[in-house]
Amino acid sequence: MKSKSFTLLLLLVFSLFSAGQVQGSEKYTENVQAADRQLLLENYGEAADLYNQAKSYATNVNEKSYIHYRLGSIYMRLNDKIKAQQEWRDGLDLLEREGVHSGIEFHLKQALLNNGL
Repeated sequence: MKSKSFTLLLLLVFSLFSAGQVQGSEKYTENVQAADRQLLLENYGEAADLYNQAKSYATNVNEKSYIHYRLGSIYMRLNDKIKAQQEWRDGLDLLEREGVHSGIEFHLKQALLNNGL
């Protein structure tokens, strides 16, 4: 009986954990989509706020690196090269620390090169 109760408890805990991840993932997607819309409208401050909110819901290194890429792009449009460089380098550092190689890595490196950073 104890074994069955323990198994049920584990299933409950894992299902709650999974539900939290899905909810976080949905919040990430919602914030990124809203930020992308604001970026297209050239509302850079609002876009940056939404990307920063999305960062707290990011569940993996690719999502986090994407946020750094977008924030760097916003700062370049606002003529703040120092912040842009920092965001792009933070994204690359994150990928390197985690040992992840993905498409966003290329874009981060290209952004630094294209802007003489």
